[in-house]
Amino acid sequence: MDYGKLVNHAFELSWKHKILWILGFFASTFFFSGSGLDEQIKSRPWEHWTELQLAILVLAVSAIVIIGLFLFIMQLISVAGLIEAVVRIENGQAYKLGEMFKVGARHFWRYLGLFCLFFLVTGSSIILLVGIIVLGFVFLHWYGLIILVLLLPILFAVIFFFGNMYSLAQREIVAGGLPVFDAVSEAYRLITRHLGPNIIMFFITFFLGIGIMLVGVLLLAAFAIPVLLVATVSTAALIVSLVIAIPVFLALAIMIEGCLGTFFNALFTLFYLELRKLTPRTMPTVDSTPSAQA
Repeated sequence: MDYGKLVNHAFELSWKHKILWILGFFASTFFFSGSGLDEQIKSRPWEHWTELQLAILVLAVSAIVIIGLFLFIMQLISVAGLIEAVVRIENGQAYKLGEMFKVGARHFWRYLGLFCLFFLVTGSSIILLVGIIVLGFVFLHWYGLIILVLLLPILFAVIFFFGNMYSLAQREIVAGGLPVFDAVSEAYRLITRHLGPNIIMFFITFFLGIGIMLVGVLLLAAFAIPVLLVATVSTAALIVSLVIAIPVFLALAIMIEGCLGTFFNALFTLFYLELRKLTPRTMPTVDSTPSAQA
């Protein structure tokens, strides 16, 4: 398998089909941070809160929950829509953005069930391993380092195995129209029969993610440093720079995240299609043809 060709093809596909960046944005964004609000809640005793402040707090928490739920729903729908779009593009068939949203919505409940299944399995596995490491340090002190060294590779392997199997199962649901457990079965078959390629793809996406994150930090610094320098001149200059810099930064961030969301989903979908060429599906395809998905 030519991994360099897969990466280049995924980038070319993402760049050529920019309309998919809308799906890509939602596909890579569903985590909503309320850490600042958490700190405010923890730092003040409840008896010091006025009724107005409590009302504002309730509204803020409600808004965070609603936005987080919306982004989570859109993430599941958008990933399914992106997978369908990439499959159609590779088959030389047309797609429409609105139609891809409908395809994603049709697969939503299966995707939700798949997410809950892997969240429970992967989460419990990680909690168990991390718990053993913590207990090792608590009761064995520095000998806990031995447990840490022994269990870290296992923890990494758990993240790799369940992460790749989850992504493969997502594609089986869309491309094969399979129910959740059948999709998981097929994904397990693909990852065990092609363990080497799956490991390589995991590390490719892992290191690409790290590299992109570093570039993101540099871009953030490129915006933040000039603003901080302007802030030393005057308050008015700071306000003007913020009015200009914040919208530009947000627009660039949305575009970049949309492109990256499209790229990473396209890359793994192309990888999945290559695996499917090597290993035919054992279960019959259900409503996976473009005409059935329309």
